[in-house]
Amino acid sequence: PVFMSLANGKIKSKYNIVDERKELLDVVAVWCDALGDKKFLHGDAPTMPDLLVFGVLRSIQGLQTFEWLMQETPKLKAWYDRVLILAPSRAVRSL
Repeated sequence: PVFMSLANGKIKSKYNIVDERKELLDVVAVWCDALGDKKFLHGDAPTMPDLLVFGVLRSIQGLQTFEWLMQETPKLKAWYDRVLILAPSRAVRSL
């Protein structure tokens, strides 16, 4: 835990991050803006960028940050749920 804390401080300093949650919301806003009114980034079916962003979010599912993020960004939650339904692996859906 000590080393992770030190690494976290270095990363925040390197990228000039003061408020992690604000930074996260800013990045998610870029993604949601790119989605526009489409179901997925490039239309009606998920493509590689959708799957990549989904994978990042999937890796934090179950954490408080994930729950908070889904509550704060209904558009992201709706998109995430659409990708989850179409996830190719039953194992992915059951986690």
